[in-house]
Amino acid sequence: MKLYDLAGSEDDRRTSPYCWRIRLALAHKAVAFQTEPWRGVEKDKIAFTGQRQVPVLVDGDTTIVDSWRIAEYLEKTCPEASSFFGSKEGKGGVKFVVHWLDHIIYPILMQIVCVDALKVSHDKDKAFFRNKWEYLHGMVIEEFAGGKHVPELQKALEPMQLILQEQPFLGGTEPNFADLAVAGNFAWARAVSPIQLLEEADPVYAWRERMFTRFHAVVHPTIGYQHSLLPAQQQDVAATDEAQDQHKKGPQSGIRLTAST
Repeated sequence: MKLYDLAGSEDDRRTSPYCWRIRLALAHKAVAFQTEPWRGVEKDKIAFTGQRQVPVLVDGDTTIVDSWRIAEYLEKTCPEASSFFGSKEGKGGVKFVVHWLDHIIYPILMQIVCVDALKVSHDKDKAFFRNKWEYLHGMVIEEFAGGKHVPELQKALEPMQLILQEQPFLGGTEPNFADLAVAGNFAWARAVSPIQLLEEADPVYAWRERMFTRFHAVVHPTIGYQHSLLPAQQQDVAATDEAQDQHKKGPQSGIRLTAST
């Protein structure tokens, strides 16, 4: 299978939460796949799909778009692998979580990381994404974005925190597609921003570590950041890095993880 996957300034920096949930879904189903790094302005590359967005999954002569439809396709074509939904009733519960994620969690995450996301987007995508995000919010992104929204995110995650106090995954003893979808958002945030989203005592923090460990093979070879800095601490680190740059040549980054290929 081949996955068209949004990439940033480097091919190994994958910058779409919706593509991330499919990367994790394919790994969950133990499906071998290759990815095609794609940029937002490269509409010609996916013109064969009749639409303009990723993820796009190509399986032989079959092309599937939209992360939920791709999940349904994988569940149908790979029934012997771990289920995404468990049952018809379970599928409804998973879809509820996906709607909660898309309409509540993702918009807050976007407010937190979009300035950083723009910095690591490909040069040819920068104007495209800035115009898109500023049109949606009606103001320049620097005016509304940043770590000041982290408390809002943590408040919105309270239902998930309560569940994870009782069980290791949203799916119960094992992850299901709800886990994959939420983890996809955190994998995207890791790819684009160093802002710490979770405190170590947060049950969601431990869950995220479990998910990233379980799917190490698809998460850690990609470029991302260690989420080890509180928003206030980042200013101190930025000042330190700027001072170091006066004595060293080339860009410095103490928190970037390079691809381990």
